[in-house]
Amino acid sequence: MPKNIEINITDIIGKTKLLPNVKNRILEKTENTVYKLNNVSETIAELADTYKEVAATTIETEVDVYQQSRNMFVDGVLTNIEPIPDNVLYEDMIQLQNGILDELFEQLMQKDEIDFQDMVDVFEKRNIYLLSTSDKEIKRDIEKDIWRMVKIVNSAYGISKVNFMWTQKSKENQKNLSNQLDGISKVITSVAEELVEKPEEDVAEKQNKEIQEILKQRGIIYKDITLEKQKNGSYKIEVFVDKFADITEELNRIHKIEEITSKILRQEIVLQKQKEMETAVIQIYTSKDNYQLQIGIAKTTKNKSSISGDSNLQIRLEDGKYLLALSDGMGSGPNAKRNSQIAIKMLKRLLMSGFDKEVSLQLINSTIFLNTTQEMYATLDISILDLYTGNMEIVKNGAVPTYIKNQDKIQKIDSQSLPAGIVENMELVVHDIDLKVGDIIVMCTDGIIDAKKDDPQWIEELLQQIQTDNVQKIADLILTEAMDYNYGLPKDDMTVIVGKICPNGDAP
Repeated sequence: MPKNIEINITDIIGKTKLLPNVKNRILEKTENTVYKLNNVSETIAELADTYKEVAATTIETEVDVYQQSRNMFVDGVLTNIEPIPDNVLYEDMIQLQNGILDELFEQLMQKDEIDFQDMVDVFEKRNIYLLSTSDKEIKRDIEKDIWRMVKIVNSAYGISKVNFMWTQKSKENQKNLSNQLDGISKVITSVAEELVEKPEEDVAEKQNKEIQEILKQRGIIYKDITLEKQKNGSYKIEVFVDKFADITEELNRIHKIEEITSKILRQEIVLQKQKEMETAVIQIYTSKDNYQLQIGIAKTTKNKSSISGDSNLQIRLEDGKYLLALSDGMGSGPNAKRNSQIAIKMLKRLLMSGFDKEVSLQLINSTIFLNTTQEMYATLDISILDLYTGNMEIVKNGAVPTYIKNQDKIQKIDSQSLPAGIVENMELVVHDIDLKVGDIIVMCTDGIIDAKKDDPQWIEELLQQIQTDNVQKIADLILTEAMDYNYGLPKDDMTVIVGKICPNGDAP
């Protein structure tokens, strides 16, 4: 027996890797996901184009609208008078060239309904005098025939009008569905683009590996970590860990993760929020904001109304930005509240799901436009604050101005756009503003502005006079002033939101 035996392990198990390269697997999975997302996006975009093509047949000119309505009316009248050829008006009604049906249609377009005398007048214009006989019995029979024809004409017009309105509504729905599908397609495409590996992600990947290595060295057990550098230069880290029963251990782990990530990323990293599951937790850490936001809110309901039509929202979004939103439903009471809540709830859901603000507003507009059976709408006043950079984006749909106060200087941001739900497609204007420490932001509904219709500048003048920088006091002062103008009784639903930009750490 030889003293030494050389054995090549590859001769036994072969050269096939039992554990695949993780990075390559991740990239393969990402590429496959991107491929699938793009396919879904393209399919939805094709559906949107199909609906656009179908909707392209929608009647657009007034001449076409008139002609189709008129044809439907004439067909309806001729069909309904066919069983009564003995009616004294029958022969003249079926002679389309004499213009009687056209004249009746013109009157119906203006009045929605004609009466006995209208029918007689139309015939007399053409020198046909229906009631010229002196025989009372014959005259009575003719009057019955006229009344019968009046009912047929009114009924035919009503049916043609309803049919035409439903046809138009269906085509409008197709247009709106096309816009919604197009918006969803854009969102999916943007998600796919974010998954594509970019050159700068190499740096983030190295930082992520370094974080993972140090966490292991410090005895912090985790399931997974993802690191993302956002467009504004801040970081977002998601750490998937087991749930601790002991709160002291949990706080200690959070402190260590904040310390390690801050050191590696050279920014102060703090825990923003946690998503708890049965046995695990997803902890979301972000770069600490350079600014904080103080909020004050004052509101009241219209006199003798039990429910306010105003709705408001203050929430931190997934990307770390802060959202202030205000919606005013038309009028007051349950219906106004319903519309403003639809707008606010959809806005929250869409923005929290990663939808772009422009796409979100278009989807909200389409939803309200499609679901209102009467003249109902809701204004939308949106401010999105990046408290890391100090930037604010303002978007308005039918909302009153926003005011920014810095000491005695007042900046007014206004927009002439229409409220959500009035028109099929809204035109969005985004106001981009750089904020400074001490800036005070004032948002309100039209009940506040219109409290003094004879003095539309009253809020600007009041803000110049106000000396306090306490946001709640400012909100209360504005609301009180608006109510005092009507002897302490609110003429409309009123809501005021006041925000103040503070350096981080100074705000209570």
